[in-house]
Amino acid sequence: MPLPVYSEISNFSFKKNEVKKFNFSLSCVFITNNLSSSIESLNSIYSIISSNKQSIELLIINLDKITYNYDTIFSTFPFVRILFVKDKVSIKDVFLLGIEEAIAKNILFLKQDYEILSLDLDMLNLYLSEMNFGIVLPLIFNESEEIIPNIVKLNYKNGLLTTYSNDIVGTAEPSLYPKYFCFIINKNAIFSDLDIFDYENEDYFLLELGYRLWKNGFVISQARNFKVFYNYEKSDIDLSDDSEYLIFNLRNINSSSLTKGRSLFILKSMLKNVFKLNFNYVKKLNKSKKEKKHFPVEDLEILSIINKDNP
Repeated sequence: MPLPVYSEISNFSFKKNEVKKFNFSLSCVFITNNLSSSIESLNSIYSIISSNKQSIELLIINLDKITYNYDTIFSTFPFVRILFVKDKVSIKDVFLLGIEEAIAKNILFLKQDYEILSLDLDMLNLYLSEMNFGIVLPLIFNESEEIIPNIVKLNYKNGLLTTYSNDIVGTAEPSLYPKYFCFIINKNAIFSDLDIFDYENEDYFLLELGYRLWKNGFVISQARNFKVFYNYEKSDIDLSDDSEYLIFNLRNINSSSLTKGRSLFILKSMLKNVFKLNFNYVKKLNKSKKEKKHFPVEDLEILSIINKDNP
Protein backbone atom coordinates (compact mmCIF):
# COMPACT_ATOMS: atom_id res chain seq x y z
CA MET A 1 0.00 0.00 0.00
CA PRO A 2 1.42 3.47 -0.90
CA LEU A 3 2.23 5.50 2.22
CA PRO A 4 2.64 9.25 2.65
CA VAL A 5 6.17 10.63 2.78
CA TYR A 6 7.31 11.06 6.37
CA SER A 7 10.35 11.42 8.60
CA GLU A 8 10.87 9.77 11.99
CA ILE A 9 12.62 10.22 15.32
CA SER A 10 12.56 7.67 18.16
CA ASN A 11 14.21 6.68 21.43
CA PHE A 12 14.89 3.06 20.50
CA SER A 13 16.53 1.30 17.60
CA PHE A 14 14.07 -0.31 15.23
CA LYS A 15 14.42 -2.13 11.94
CA LYS A 16 11.67 -3.85 9.96
CA ASN A 17 13.45 -7.20 10.09
CA GLU A 18 13.74 -7.00 13.90
CA VAL A 19 10.03 -6.85 14.73
CA LYS A 20 9.99 -10.21 16.53
CA LYS A 21 12.47 -9.05 19.16
CA PHE A 22 9.93 -6.48 20.36
CA ASN A 23 7.22 -8.37 22.21
CA PHE A 24 4.70 -5.54 22.29
CA SER A 25 1.18 -6.56 23.29
CA LEU A 26 -0.21 -3.29 21.98
CA SER A 27 0.82 -0.40 19.75
CA CYS A 28 -0.80 2.91 20.64
CA VAL A 29 -1.10 5.16 17.56
CA PHE A 30 -1.78 8.71 18.69
CA ILE A 31 -2.76 11.17 15.94
CA THR A 32 -2.37 14.88 16.64
CA ASN A 33 -2.33 18.12 14.71
CA ASN A 34 -1.48 20.21 17.75
CA LEU A 35 1.00 18.54 20.07
CA SER A 36 1.02 21.43 22.54
CA SER A 37 -2.70 20.84 23.29
CA SER A 38 -2.31 17.07 23.61
CA ILE A 39 -0.84 16.96 27.11
CA GLU A 40 -3.90 15.44 28.80
CA SER A 41 -4.17 12.73 26.16
CA LEU A 42 -0.46 11.90 26.44
CA ASN A 43 -0.69 11.82 30.24
CA SER A 44 -3.55 9.30 29.99
CA ILE A 45 -1.51 7.16 27.60
CA TYR A 46 1.44 7.25 30.01
CA SER A 47 -0.82 6.15 32.86
CA ILE A 48 -2.01 3.14 30.85
CA ILE A 49 1.49 2.18 29.72
CA SER A 50 2.90 2.40 33.26
CA SER A 51 0.01 0.48 34.87
CA ASN A 52 0.00 -2.47 32.45
CA LYS A 53 2.50 -5.28 32.94
CA GLN A 54 2.59 -5.96 29.20
CA SER A 55 4.80 -3.73 27.06
CA ILE A 56 3.15 -1.07 24.88
CA GLU A 57 4.65 0.88 22.00
CA LEU A 58 3.68 4.54 21.49
CA LEU A 59 3.61 5.75 17.89
CA ILE A 60 2.81 9.46 17.50
CA ILE A 61 1.74 10.64 14.06
CA ASN A 62 2.36 14.36 14.27
CA LEU A 63 0.48 16.40 11.66
CA ASP A 64 1.57 19.63 13.36
CA LYS A 65 4.13 21.62 11.37
CA ILE A 66 5.50 23.39 14.45
CA THR A 67 8.84 22.13 15.80
CA TYR A 68 8.96 21.12 19.47
CA ASN A 69 11.53 19.88 21.94
CA TYR A 70 10.72 16.18 22.28
CA ASP A 71 13.13 15.37 25.12
CA THR A 72 10.36 15.14 27.72
CA ILE A 73 8.38 12.66 25.60
CA PHE A 74 11.47 10.53 24.98
CA SER A 75 12.41 10.46 28.65
CA THR A 76 8.83 9.69 29.76
CA PHE A 77 7.87 6.88 27.40
CA PRO A 78 10.11 3.79 27.14
CA PHE A 79 9.29 3.00 23.50
CA VAL A 80 8.15 5.94 21.42
CA ARG A 81 8.43 6.81 17.74
CA ILE A 82 7.28 10.13 16.27
CA LEU A 83 6.37 10.30 12.60
CA PHE A 84 6.21 13.63 10.79
CA VAL A 85 4.05 13.56 7.66
CA LYS A 86 5.49 15.83 5.01
CA ASP A 87 2.36 16.87 3.10
CA LYS A 88 -1.32 17.32 3.80
CA VAL A 89 -2.88 13.84 3.86
CA SER A 90 -6.31 12.25 4.16
CA ILE A 91 -7.52 10.39 7.23
CA LYS A 92 -7.20 7.16 5.24
CA ASP A 93 -3.49 7.86 4.59
CA VAL A 94 -2.88 8.57 8.28
CA PHE A 95 -4.73 5.42 9.31
CA LEU A 96 -2.83 3.19 6.86
CA LEU A 97 0.47 4.74 7.97
CA GLY A 98 -0.37 3.77 11.55
CA ILE A 99 -1.33 0.24 10.47
CA GLU A 100 1.87 -0.20 8.48
CA GLU A 101 4.27 1.22 11.07
CA ALA A 102 2.77 -0.18 14.29
CA ILE A 103 4.76 -3.15 15.54
CA ALA A 104 2.09 -4.99 17.56
CA LYS A 105 -0.76 -7.04 16.12
CA ASN A 106 -3.30 -5.12 18.21
CA ILE A 107 -3.37 -1.36 17.66
CA LEU A 108 -5.04 1.31 19.78
CA PHE A 109 -5.90 4.30 17.61
CA LEU A 110 -6.87 7.59 19.19
CA LYS A 111 -6.87 11.19 18.09
CA GLN A 112 -6.17 14.16 20.31
CA ASP A 113 -9.00 15.23 22.66
CA TYR A 114 -9.52 11.62 23.76
CA GLU A 115 -8.22 10.58 27.17
CA ILE A 116 -7.95 6.96 28.26
CA LEU A 117 -9.57 6.33 31.63
CA SER A 118 -8.95 2.58 31.90
CA LEU A 119 -7.53 -0.16 29.73
CA ASP A 120 -6.59 -3.52 31.20
CA LEU A 121 -4.88 -5.67 28.56
CA ASP A 122 -5.19 -8.84 30.63
CA MET A 123 -8.96 -8.38 30.81
CA LEU A 124 -9.24 -7.29 27.17
CA ASN A 125 -7.42 -10.39 25.99
CA LEU A 126 -10.80 -12.15 26.06
CA TYR A 127 -11.73 -10.03 23.02
CA LEU A 128 -8.32 -9.58 21.40
CA SER A 129 -7.58 -13.31 21.26
CA GLU A 130 -10.69 -14.15 19.23
CA MET A 131 -9.93 -15.16 15.63
CA ASN A 132 -12.70 -12.94 14.25
CA PHE A 133 -11.84 -9.91 16.39
CA GLY A 134 -11.94 -6.81 14.20
CA ILE A 135 -12.40 -3.78 16.44
CA VAL A 136 -13.00 -3.30 20.17
CA LEU A 137 -14.78 -0.09 21.14
CA PRO A 138 -14.54 1.70 24.48
CA LEU A 139 -17.19 3.08 26.76
CA ILE A 140 -17.03 6.85 26.19
CA PHE A 141 -17.79 9.29 29.02
CA ASN A 142 -18.29 13.07 28.89
CA GLU A 143 -17.34 15.59 31.56
CA SER A 144 -20.62 14.91 33.38
CA GLU A 145 -19.57 11.24 33.59
CA GLU A 146 -22.47 10.28 31.33
CA ILE A 147 -22.03 7.60 28.68
CA ILE A 148 -21.98 8.96 25.13
CA PRO A 149 -23.95 6.61 22.81
CA ASN A 150 -21.31 4.65 20.92
CA ILE A 151 -23.08 1.46 19.81
CA VAL A 152 -24.26 2.04 16.25
CA LYS A 153 -27.28 0.25 14.77
CA LEU A 154 -28.66 0.63 11.24
CA ASN A 155 -31.84 1.30 9.30
CA TYR A 156 -32.64 1.81 5.63
CA LYS A 157 -34.54 4.79 4.19
CA ASN A 158 -35.25 5.03 0.46
CA GLY A 159 -32.85 2.15 -0.05
CA LEU A 160 -29.98 3.97 1.70
CA LEU A 161 -28.27 3.11 4.97
CA THR A 162 -28.87 5.31 8.01
CA THR A 163 -27.68 4.86 11.59
CA TYR A 164 -28.77 5.49 15.16
CA SER A 165 -26.74 5.12 18.35
CA ASN A 166 -27.44 3.50 21.72
CA ASP A 167 -25.69 3.86 25.07
CA ILE A 168 -25.98 0.13 25.75
CA VAL A 169 -23.49 -1.19 28.27
CA GLY A 170 -23.19 -4.87 27.51
CA THR A 171 -20.70 -7.66 27.00
CA ALA A 172 -19.54 -7.88 23.39
CA GLU A 173 -22.40 -5.66 22.19
CA PRO A 174 -22.08 -5.43 18.37
CA SER A 175 -21.73 -2.08 16.63
CA LEU A 176 -21.83 -1.28 12.92
CA TYR A 177 -18.65 0.79 12.97
CA PRO A 178 -16.36 2.85 15.23
CA LYS A 179 -18.28 6.13 15.38
CA TYR A 180 -15.47 7.80 17.35
CA PHE A 181 -11.78 7.75 16.44
CA CYS A 182 -10.73 5.79 19.50
CA PHE A 183 -10.65 1.98 19.24
CA ILE A 184 -8.45 -1.11 19.26
CA ILE A 185 -8.14 -2.83 15.88
CA ASN A 186 -6.77 -6.15 14.71
CA LYS A 187 -3.94 -5.35 12.31
CA ASN A 188 -4.43 -8.63 10.46
CA ALA A 189 -8.02 -7.68 9.59
CA ILE A 190 -6.81 -4.69 7.59
CA PHE A 191 -4.64 -6.79 5.32
CA SER A 192 -7.80 -8.36 3.98
CA ASP A 193 -8.64 -6.61 0.71
CA LEU A 194 -10.79 -3.85 2.22
CA ASP A 195 -10.06 -1.27 -0.52
CA ILE A 196 -11.50 1.66 1.46
CA PHE A 197 -12.42 4.79 -0.49
CA ASP A 198 -10.38 7.95 0.15
CA TYR A 199 -13.15 9.92 1.85
CA GLU A 200 -12.69 13.54 2.91
CA ASN A 201 -15.28 13.11 5.67
CA GLU A 202 -13.86 11.09 8.56
CA ASP A 203 -17.31 9.69 9.44
CA TYR A 204 -17.71 7.97 6.07
CA PHE A 205 -14.16 6.62 6.24
CA LEU A 206 -14.91 5.05 9.64
CA LEU A 207 -18.29 3.78 8.39
CA GLU A 208 -16.74 2.01 5.41
CA LEU A 209 -13.91 0.65 7.55
CA GLY A 210 -16.42 -0.90 9.94
CA TYR A 211 -18.82 -2.14 7.29
CA ARG A 212 -16.12 -3.84 5.24
CA LEU A 213 -14.70 -5.53 8.34
CA TRP A 214 -18.15 -7.00 8.98
CA LYS A 215 -18.40 -8.06 5.33
CA ASN A 216 -15.10 -9.92 5.70
CA GLY A 217 -16.34 -11.80 8.76
CA PHE A 218 -14.74 -9.70 11.50
CA VAL A 219 -16.61 -8.47 14.58
CA ILE A 220 -16.88 -4.99 16.08
CA SER A 221 -17.96 -4.94 19.71
CA GLN A 222 -17.73 -2.89 22.88
CA ALA A 223 -15.73 -3.82 26.00
CA ARG A 224 -16.86 -2.53 29.39
CA ASN A 225 -13.33 -2.46 30.85
CA PHE A 226 -12.01 -0.11 28.14
CA LYS A 227 -13.06 3.44 29.03
CA VAL A 228 -12.20 6.86 27.57
CA PHE A 229 -13.14 10.48 28.04
CA TYR A 230 -14.39 12.60 25.15
CA ASN A 231 -16.62 15.63 25.48
CA TYR A 232 -18.26 15.92 22.08
CA GLU A 233 -21.19 13.88 20.81
CA LYS A 234 -21.21 13.15 17.08
CA SER A 235 -24.29 13.00 14.88
CA ASP A 236 -25.61 9.82 13.35
CA ILE A 237 -25.63 9.24 9.61
CA ASP A 238 -28.95 10.17 8.02
CA LEU A 239 -30.47 10.35 4.56
CA SER A 240 -28.54 12.86 2.48
CA ASP A 241 -27.58 13.78 -1.07
CA ASP A 242 -24.00 14.35 0.06
CA SER A 243 -21.82 12.76 -2.61
CA GLU A 244 -19.69 10.78 -0.15
CA TYR A 245 -22.77 9.39 1.59
CA LEU A 246 -24.09 8.13 -1.74
CA ILE A 247 -20.64 6.83 -2.72
CA PHE A 248 -20.57 4.72 0.44
CA ASN A 249 -23.98 3.22 -0.35
CA LEU A 250 -23.14 2.49 -3.98
CA ARG A 251 -19.82 0.86 -3.07
CA ASN A 252 -21.06 -1.25 -0.18
CA ILE A 253 -24.78 -2.10 -0.14
CA ASN A 254 -25.63 -4.73 -2.76
CA SER A 255 -28.74 -6.54 -1.50
CA SER A 256 -31.71 -5.75 -3.77
CA SER A 257 -34.14 -6.14 -0.87
CA LEU A 258 -32.40 -3.29 0.98
CA THR A 259 -31.81 -0.90 -1.93
CA LYS A 260 -35.39 -0.44 -3.16
CA GLY A 261 -35.92 3.23 -3.98
CA ARG A 262 -32.21 4.04 -4.04
CA SER A 263 -31.91 4.50 -7.80
CA LEU A 264 -34.70 7.10 -7.87
CA PHE A 265 -33.21 9.03 -4.93
CA ILE A 266 -29.76 9.07 -6.55
CA LEU A 267 -31.18 10.05 -9.98
CA LYS A 268 -32.94 13.04 -8.43
CA SER A 269 -29.72 14.06 -6.67
CA MET A 270 -27.72 13.76 -9.88
CA LEU A 271 -30.23 15.81 -11.89
CA LYS A 272 -30.22 18.51 -9.22
CA ASN A 273 -26.44 18.75 -9.47
CA VAL A 274 -26.51 18.76 -13.29
CA PHE A 275 -28.73 21.84 -13.15
CA LYS A 276 -26.13 23.38 -10.81
CA LEU A 277 -23.43 22.47 -13.39
CA ASN A 278 -21.77 20.27 -10.74
CA PHE A 279 -20.66 17.60 -13.21
CA ASN A 280 -17.92 16.33 -10.89
CA TYR A 281 -20.66 15.14 -8.51
CA VAL A 282 -22.25 13.07 -11.29
CA LYS A 283 -18.85 11.71 -12.37
CA LYS A 284 -18.05 10.53 -8.84
CA LEU A 285 -21.34 8.68 -8.46
CA ASN A 286 -21.12 7.03 -11.87
CA LYS A 287 -17.61 5.82 -11.04
CA SER A 288 -18.77 4.43 -7.68
CA LYS A 289 -21.43 2.31 -9.39
CA LYS A 290 -18.60 0.34 -11.02
CA GLU A 291 -16.59 -0.14 -7.81
CA LYS A 292 -18.74 -2.77 -6.11
CA LYS A 293 -16.85 -5.61 -4.44
CA HIS A 294 -18.14 -8.97 -3.31
CA PHE A 295 -17.42 -10.12 0.25
CA PRO A 296 -18.11 -13.34 2.19
CA VAL A 297 -20.83 -11.83 4.41
CA GLU A 298 -24.04 -10.45 2.89
CA ASP A 299 -25.76 -7.17 3.82
CA LEU A 300 -28.83 -8.90 5.28
CA GLU A 301 -26.67 -11.01 7.58
CA ILE A 302 -24.90 -7.89 8.86
CA LEU A 303 -28.27 -6.22 9.48
CA SER A 304 -29.49 -9.22 11.50
CA ILE A 305 -26.31 -9.40 13.59
CA ILE A 306 -26.07 -5.68 14.36
CA ASN A 307 -29.77 -5.18 15.15
CA LYS A 308 -30.34 -8.46 16.99
CA ASP A 309 -32.45 -7.98 20.14
CA ASN A 310 -32.72 -4.28 19.34
CA PRO A 311 -36.08 -2.49 19.20
